[in-house]
Amino acid sequence: MSAPTSSPASPPPGPSADARTIPHARPSGAGRVPSPRVPDEALRPIDTPLGPVETADVVVVGAGPGGAAAAAHLARRGRDVVLIDKETFPRDKVCGDGLTPRVVKELLDLGLVDEATGRADGWATQKGLRIHGGSTTMELPWPELDDWPSWGAT
Repeated sequence: MSAPTSSPASPPPGPSADARTIPHARPSGAGRVPSPRVPDEALRPIDTPLGPVETADVVVVGAGPGGAAAAAHLARRGRDVVLIDKETFPRDKVCGDGLTPRVVKELLDLGLVDEATGRADGWATQKGLRIHGGSTTMELPWPELDDWPSWGAT
């Protein structure tokens, strides 16, 4: 399966170490109040290997799309999050580069607007899917819906 692209695509950059901390803004004073918004740069991968971590509000095991999104949402709400994965990044993942409109909506909700709209280096948008099976090729446009973007991304 391949996707018709509107701009050249290459694999998006990813974390480069086995364990990452997603920092958050913690308010001063007693108690912890979840932060409604953490700057996007605070959610980007860090290049410093971590030493032993003794405390965290949440440890997310698995830095794939689901784990990374969960860790980002928790960090944005003021939790001290450690995100770990057994693999070294970036890693190649079959079909992991093609994102449906539902996933694009999640990227937009996470504040990754440039990536979701194909403006970030290495990202592109698609109007649909191209499916090859035997001697048959089908091009299927993404539907136009009120709740989801009408494009996918790679």
